[in-house]
Amino acid sequence: MPPSRTGMSGMSALGLAAALILLAACGTVQEHRARQFSSAFDTFSAEKRESVLHAGIKEGWGPVAVYIALGTPEHAERVDDRTVQWIYWGYRYEPAEIIVPPRPVFHTRSEPGPAPRNRPIEQMIITFVDDAVAEWTFAPIQREDLRQKRDTPFGRIPEL
Repeated sequence: MPPSRTGMSGMSALGLAAALILLAACGTVQEHRARQFSSAFDTFSAEKRESVLHAGIKEGWGPVAVYIALGTPEHAERVDDRTVQWIYWGYRYEPAEIIVPPRPVFHTRSEPGPAPRNRPIEQMIITFVDDAVAEWTFAPIQREDLRQKRDTPFGRIPEL
């Protein structure tokens, strides 16, 4: 006997609800981190929100904005009373063309997906002075350094 009409519509509604839940769970890691820190993210300007959702950072931004943009650093250390450095490991590249939305030029190891081909692993060192990004630099990293364990667990902002 064929299924009743109500049975089919109930099943379709259930399937639709499951699909909507899966779609809501999808998104970039930056979107996930923005939800994690929604109270801070909601106070950002539209330009700043767009930038952090595409892994961009700027001078003057605080640790929460950098965390949303780039995730958990490999290492963090206090340099002095006013200065903290976060170190990320990843890959730097220059996009070959203008891409909308723009891709970041530095992919951290916490980003999903394959690493860019033929790119050396580098470290990005972000210096905060009085909880604001003062500068960032790039430096080579040695293969033996990659065996070190991450200081801060994924999904957390370092507490120093």
